Amino acid sequence: VTAIRVDGGTAYLGAKGNMSLVIVDVTTPAAPARLGSASYGTGVNGILADGSTVYLLFKASDVTPNAVWSIVVSTPTAPAELGNGSWMHALALAKRSSVPTLYVAYDDGVDAVSVSDPSRMERVGTYPSNVAYDVTVSGGTAYVARYQGMDVYDVRSPNAPVKVDENTNVGPAYDIAVDGSTLAIVGVPGLVVFDISTGGLQKTGEFGISETPTRVALVGDTAYVTNLLELSIVDVRKMAKVGSYPSNWDAQAVYVVGTTAYCAWGSTGTIILDVSNSSQPVLLGQLPVSREQHVDVTVN
Repeated sequence: VTAIRVDGGTAYLGAKGNMSLVIVDVTTPAAPARLGSASYGTGVNGILADGSTVYLLFKASDVTPNAVWSIVVSTPTAPAELGNGSWMHALALAKRSSVPTLYVAYDDGVDAVSVSDPSRMERVGTYPSNVAYDVTVSGGTAYVARYQGMDVYDVRSPNAPVKVDENTNVGPAYDIAVDGSTLAIVGVPGLVVFDISTGGLQKTGEFGISETPTRVALVGDTAYVTNLLELSIVDVRKMAKVGSYPSNWDAQAVYVVGTTAYCAWGSTGTIILDVSNSSQPVLLGQLPVSREQHVDVTVN
């Protein structure tokens, strides 16, 4: 598993193997049940769930051309393709809540894409940024992690973005998470945290991670960071590690809902953790894989 998103009681898993999308009922975390799956290619690099539509991002080396696919999942047992669009070296997806605009991070920056009709993706704006690794949208603001730092754009008008701030002291920056007025970014320095309450970037702390971190989730004052060795749990007020859960050199992604963490553990599959006690995460359940490698997870 390489990608995870969770929406309600349903998890959407992106994989590298023979099944690019796996849909799982996680209503009972201790007994996850597969609902459906589909193959659209191999090498899912990102996944995003939006109601009855799931968007999959494929690596260029695995699907020609590099593509974002829209999949209707209103019937989980029979997901069906709606449409697709192509980007060179696209790396991440985001969507502004309640607005039919998708944001695709790629080599030259970020494209704003109208998905009013998910079967027809139409570019409506471009935000230049040198090798954008990730994009996260909160309200009318887009935060872009890039090779040489981070950019902040006002995207209330998707076709006329305005750059409002940047930080060139972090980077390469690989992943961003936002919760309220706090932003967490991971990259070569480790975990860096900013206060974004004023609309700009005010650095509040930094925490070094021994192995280069890959993904971050943020819930309140707690950051969940994956690297090759483990899931690290960090208190962002004290900038101190408060807990961890080991992986077998294969931690790919994490998605947290309340006190439940869904972790893409590569060839191990997906594990579900109770993180109500940050210092002692407890394994609730696991979805093993057969030939699929889970890369990202989305829970609906």
